Amino acid sequence: MNISALYWLRHIGIGGRLFLAFVLISSITIVASGLATNTYLKLSDRLLLLKSQDIPGLDAAARLNDKSRLIVATAPLLVTSDAAISREKAMNELSVAIGEMDILMRNLPDYNRYFLELITQIENSLTLLNQSVERREVIRRELRKQSTVIFPQFQQIIFQMDQLPRTAELEQVISRLYYFAGLIEKVSNDVSFNELDYTFLRLEKLGEDIAQYLTLLPQVPTPTRNALHNVLTMSSRQGDLFKLKNEELDLHYQQSFLLENSQGHIQQLAAQINQYTNYTNTSIRASLDNAIKTIKSSILNTLLLSLVSLSVACAISWFYVRRNVLQRIKELQQNMRAIASSQLDTNIRIVGHDEVTSMARDLQYFQQTAKEVERTNQVLAS
Repeated sequence: MNISALYWLRHIGIGGRLFLAFVLISSITIVASGLATNTYLKLSDRLLLLKSQDIPGLDAAARLNDKSRLIVATAPLLVTSDAAISREKAMNELSVAIGEMDILMRNLPDYNRYFLELITQIENSLTLLNQSVERREVIRRELRKQSTVIFPQFQQIIFQMDQLPRTAELEQVISRLYYFAGLIEKVSNDVSFNELDYTFLRLEKLGEDIAQYLTLLPQVPTPTRNALHNVLTMSSRQGDLFKLKNEELDLHYQQSFLLENSQGHIQQLAAQINQYTNYTNTSIRASLDNAIKTIKSSILNTLLLSLVSLSVACAISWFYVRRNVLQRIKELQQNMRAIASSQLDTNIRIVGHDEVTSMARDLQYFQQTAKEVERTNQVLAS
């Protein structure tokens, strides 16, 4: 503070000084209010962020987890359900769940193309799985149709051969035909390509044996012989039975792969959702921690400013008003009473440059005037 400022402060008077004190206390109060307002605005921003982003994100993540669990539980029904209505219902539920997952993910703040690719892959896998199951059902019907064609022909051929005169070669043919029929029935129960190859290897070997024995049986009628050759051809690797069963097994492995693939994508999606949930929870905790720190800091700052404001008010009241102004007024009052009691030699102390100082000077002037009047009266009296 320079000399001119000090000179100005010394000459502004009591009212000006009290006004400056009021301005100082008001400024401290305004600063405290500003800190409180700033704290409120920061808290408001954080709460709005929680309301508009973090909490909806957590809700979307929770619903996504529910949908992913629904897909995991429903997808196997496409393979295990025997009824087409059940599979159609399961596929509809999966389509709805996937659509809802896509909508929920688009509402996530950090939605990106990776999520879209996962959803697309899950949907494609389940669609292909459903198509594979439907094709497998068609093949199973074809296999049952093949059985309804082959087994009656076998029975007719065996019946016709039973009518022929018995020979050792004929017995060999008939026994192999029964074994051949058993292997044909086994085809529907084969669950692997190795089993299927082994079964048809045996069928082809039996077919060769039967064809060889037929050359030793000229008594077999031509229609029966042709029907037997037709059945053997149908039951070979070149026939529809092998092709259909081979395709059925291929679809079975394809379904296992598609189901596992879709569940793998769902697990990846669940991991991403879990990662997002953890990130959001961390963000919420950080926001709450920052909010608590801001509140504590604001409370501390407001308390400190309040204490400063109270200290300033107390200091002004005690050191300036009471010890300076009121004390000087009281002293001036005593001087006035002394002068009024004819104690004209009373010492009047002149301190400062305010209104009390002016009053003291006026009283001192009055004192000097009173002294002159007294001297004049004494001269006149003598």
